[in-house]
Amino acid sequence: MEGYIVRVGGVTICHTGDTVMYDGLVERIRDNQVDMLLAPINGHDYFRARRDIIGNLSAREAADLAAAAGVRLLIPTHWDLFSGNAENPGHLFEYLARFHPEQPCHYMARGERFIYFPCR
Repeated sequence: MEGYIVRVGGVTICHTGDTVMYDGLVERIRDNQVDMLLAPINGHDYFRARRDIIGNLSAREAADLAAAAGVRLLIPTHWDLFSGNAENPGHLFEYLARFHPEQPCHYMARGERFIYFPCR
């Protein structure tokens, strides 16, 4: 993980940066008791690799990661960052609804101000 974990005002935020799944990632996030996980969902695949695009987590991987690590809120990122390397965030929400309906997730609109108040 190239990202970072910060604690601000009693809230632990993890921004994974560009990342793919690897052994130990779930435990790293769980051990830090992450409240908010910002994770890329633009994926990685053969055709992207052929264009020298390494890629990131897929929507399913980000959903599974958030649920397995016990984060309080998942915020998808990188889904529209570059033309030709985009993902439909609706796929994430569809997957969450089917396999992890208990996992909170928030779609950030461009320019949106977001204030997080954790329920404890």
